[in-house]
Amino acid sequence: MSSWITFDQDVFRIATLHTSYLIRVTPYKHLEQIHYGGLVNAADAEALSLKRVVAYGNCINYNKKDDTYCLNVVPSFLL
Repeated sequence: MSSWITFDQDVFRIATLHTSYLIRVTPYKHLEQIHYGGLVNAADAEALSLKRVVAYGNCINYNKKDDTYCLNVVPSFLL
């Protein structure tokens, strides 16, 4: 089985012949899962990522300057 790992513009892409896994480094240096499934390009990460446009009422803000960024809703890894 062949796989390819690339990293460009804060996006990791792990691909096999039939699947892709995209992981992005957020502006606050957290890892965010973007996609696992059919083949996609790393350039698709922005289109596939979670859009944050409104503040969440039940979250603790991570950064005072960005009230839309909340770690409770970042698709991340369970440790």
